[in-house]
Amino acid sequence: MRDLHGPLVPIPSAFVDDTSLVSEVRLARLVRWYRECGAEGFVLNSDLGEFTALSIEERMAVVEIVQRELQGQMPFLVHLSTLSTTQSLYLAQHASRCGARAGLLMPPFYYRLRDDELISFFGTITEHADLPIILIDPVGLITPGVMEGLRDIGGLVQARPLAESPHQALALRTRAASDEFWLEDAYSSAMLALTPPTEVPRGNTLESYRQLFRSGGSLRVVKAGLNLQDRDVGPTRGPFLGLEQDLRDELRRLGAG
Repeated sequence: MRDLHGPLVPIPSAFVDDTSLVSEVRLARLVRWYRECGAEGFVLNSDLGEFTALSIEERMAVVEIVQRELQGQMPFLVHLSTLSTTQSLYLAQHASRCGARAGLLMPPFYYRLRDDELISFFGTITEHADLPIILIDPVGLITPGVMEGLRDIGGLVQARPLAESPHQALALRTRAASDEFWLEDAYSSAMLALTPPTEVPRGNTLESYRQLFRSGGSLRVVKAGLNLQDRDVGPTRGPFLGLEQDLRDELRRLGAG
């Protein structure tokens, strides 16, 4: 991961108006804007990318759209988490074929799995993925025993919480998550999806943004903020609904739109 550096922007998935499809036009336009704003790379299909509301085919389509837009000029990471070893491996191999620099993988978040099952899950995907795998654990499912078993898996890298990084002011969570983590010289934050890296607010304004993210949720805040800036990213997909009006008014007050 030493070839990754600087801000990695987690990209929201852009839908058509009725959310029935991913919008290639909106997504490509958003990627171009982030590049102009100073992004050094991208994170695809993360929490902000609404991965739980996307089909496997749509997750692959997002990767292919961004790949076509970047033309190998910037690195991107792909979130691979599913409830199935087979499906996560399928996404990992697709990401590798599309030129992803690495994959992000969290433990299956529904079933209660034994330690050996979790170790096998990460081991199988890392062995056959053909790209480095970055471990994230947003809900704390990795026990010390599991972590000990994962240490011997080559190609598996543990993401660090952004709250423990030099960029901790941008942290919204205390754990590493699919759109918020730190890797040596690279870092990702939901805040970077709303404001250019060179224009991240400071002081009391930054704290107001952090409170807004906690109240409204990063996905709703980012999409509402981008649309208020006329970035035309489209709506959230159900079950997510739009940001509440009072929080939209707070976004405007803070200058996001």
